[in-house]
Amino acid sequence: MKETFGQRLSRFRKAKGLTQEDVAKQITISPQAVSKWENDISSPDILELSTLADILGVSVNELLGREENKKEVAEEVVNAAPKQEEQVKSDEEIKAEFKQAFDDAKKSHEKDHKPIDTVSIIVNSVLMTCALIGYLLLGFFWTDKNMGWNWGWVLFLIAIAIGSIFNAIKEKKMCNFVYPLVVVSAYVTLGFFGNYYGFNGWHPYWFLFLTVPVYYVIGSQVDKAIHKNDPVDPDGDKD
Repeated sequence: MKETFGQRLSRFRKAKGLTQEDVAKQITISPQAVSKWENDISSPDILELSTLADILGVSVNELLGREENKKEVAEEVVNAAPKQEEQVKSDEEIKAEFKQAFDDAKKSHEKDHKPIDTVSIIVNSVLMTCALIGYLLLGFFWTDKNMGWNWGWVLFLIAIAIGSIFNAIKEKKMCNFVYPLVVVSAYVTLGFFGNYYGFNGWHPYWFLFLTVPVYYVIGSQVDKAIHKNDPVDPDGDKD
């Protein structure tokens, strides 16, 4: 049985190790549009076809499964695509459409940029700056047993852990919070302070690490419950 355009597109995409979403992002279209192409429900236009070939690392003729001159290839795609123009577009029209697609993608990105993204960037920057200042202050002023330099680096782990809270809130995913850094920070703090104040802070506090898998087991169930009604790609392709 002769291979269809959609089957050929799917084969080239998977051989390249790309998902439908990867291809869609590079062409600035929806993953559903790529799914329709691969199911031979619709076909790409001239500009999209050329971009597809570049992304997949093949020629337009290979993508169409034939070896004909460019004019015949263009005519075949135009005739096969539903509601497409009846003649090959000029260079000026192609450039105009490309610019429009770029502008649309830029506007979409600006629209998707939420206030919490800006807050997250600012907070993370402030946290890392505070961690650096704190580390230097501890190092220079807490010189007893070199404690400031020995323990102060933990501040960076704490800053990253706190910063991840914003990502967890943005994505509404409990598992996006880097809980293991909290455990490491707590364990190292107990260990160093134990040595400093004369008690064993390393044992038995290693049991804190046992809480990590418990956190993610609970977190994954919470995340599933929160996102159970989220839309799914109708093609179901998770490659």
